[in-house]
Amino acid sequence: ELNVSRLRVQLLMFIMQHPCYDVSDVTCVLLNMDPAVRNMFNQVEILTRLLLVVVPASSAEAERSFSAPCGDEDLASFHIVAGQT
Repeated sequence: ELNVSRLRVQLLMFIMQHPCYDVSDVTCVLLNMDPAVRNMFNQVEILTRLLLVVVPASSAEAERSFSAPCGDEDLASFHIVAGQT
């Protein structure tokens, strides 16, 4: 569940440290973060997952957004977004 006040703070910190232009940029940054650091941006991660479920026209499109910039080895942690287990 999103906490809007935490999300605001986390988004400001995230954008200052990692300029991103779209959801795939944010996804790459999150995937490449150390888990302890990524946990500091848990609301950003929740929002990103929600956007990837709602916005893409197909799960293949979501999969492409991961595999192109980040590499297939990082997909396992986000497969739940595309409805895969």
